[in-house]
Amino acid sequence: MEMISELFENRLALFTFNQDTIHNVVLAIVYLRLISIPLQSIYYRNRAEEGSREVMTEGKRKKTMVVGLITNFLLGSLLLLCLQPSNLESWLFTGWTSATIILLVIYGIIFLSIFLTIFFWFKGKNKSFIQLLSKIIYLLVIEFIFFSVVLWIISNILAPSSYSMDSRVNVSDIDGKLVAISQIEKDTITGREHGFTYISRAVAISSVDLHSGKKIWSKQVGNATNYIGPTTNGLLVINRSKEKLYFLDPATGDVSMTEAELIKKFPVLANNMSYDKTDFVLVNPNTLYFYGLDGFYYKMDFATNKITEKIAYKDFIHGTNKSTINEENSTTEKINQLYPELMEVIIGNTDVGEDRVLVTYEAARNSTNKTLAIISLKEHKVFWKLDLVNELDGFGDNENYASSAFYAKGDFVYTWDGRYQYKIKKENGQVIYQYDYKTESKIK
Repeated sequence: MEMISELFENRLALFTFNQDTIHNVVLAIVYLRLISIPLQSIYYRNRAEEGSREVMTEGKRKKTMVVGLITNFLLGSLLLLCLQPSNLESWLFTGWTSATIILLVIYGIIFLSIFLTIFFWFKGKNKSFIQLLSKIIYLLVIEFIFFSVVLWIISNILAPSSYSMDSRVNVSDIDGKLVAISQIEKDTITGREHGFTYISRAVAISSVDLHSGKKIWSKQVGNATNYIGPTTNGLLVINRSKEKLYFLDPATGDVSMTEAELIKKFPVLANNMSYDKTDFVLVNPNTLYFYGLDGFYYKMDFATNKITEKIAYKDFIHGTNKSTINEENSTTEKINQLYPELMEVIIGNTDVGEDRVLVTYEAARNSTNKTLAIISLKEHKVFWKLDLVNELDGFGDNENYASSAFYAKGDFVYTWDGRYQYKIKKENGQVIYQYDYKTESKIK
């Protein structure tokens, strides 16, 4: 009973005006249509009494009016539901190939139906242009509702998808703009059988303007691709299935250097690469450590185009990280003492003020939701907190980098959580915008 009541309340909420212009215009048309049905009934009854129309019994007239009201109410509520932003986003073209193909097929069917309607109108006789226009509008409304339902079924039942960060987020200054470049993974459930869930994987590397929240470029790559990070030669990318390495121009996403060109600089790399992301460690844009198939570690210096062979990689990496590890351990101890109720705390590696720290945490054990907050390291005080969306529950064992992705610049904090990127006012936690990697657009 409670579920039915909630469903009824949600449907009634569709018939209230809000800040969405499209919703308000369509709602006004729906109201006019509902009001016109009883007025039409009265008009036709009067015409029948004057002898201009066929006489209809009072019972049949009322029944026709009630059926018309119910039908138009249901059709109007469906239309309003399909026009909600969360449903409209499925009609937008994105950089994801599978979604683009489905949309092209749907738009092709709609275009063909309009063409056939106009074609048969030209062949017909004694039909006005107003009748043609009304028929096309009615056809578009029905097709919009039908295909909105189809898109919803595909994305929520037949092939539900989850979006997550599949790399560290790198923030760089490119042509005077601060941009965030990361690899996004789309996992789509393609079937379930004998207790196993089968998932197809699509991968894109995206660049987003941090200030405005607008997409700069997005490039869909192979599903076995890994984005390692930014170097002075470009964005280092490897594909383990194709055994391919290349660099992308961070400003455009185009290939800036191929593997063959890299081997010309470092001949020792020829036939010595594993194409496994765990064998690459990028320390800074000029320094890359690589574990070769010959079992030795190598240091590549892109600034001098020199390579150091057979280095003690493990000793070096542990030595350089000791101070950072000790600092993080000290901060973690303070947080555990002051905030014992917080679980799975991850510390942001960015400056948000003296004796303050940016963290994500879980408010309850085994929770799938994360909370972002700035907390004090002197006393038990939360300056502000923000609940983040997590779409990854139930989608396998993907490594999610989003919970450790933080960046602060000036008055703002930026964070990434699975499918979304946030720009947040550092002072009070107000969300300035939310970027959606699914639709590749800013939500607000």
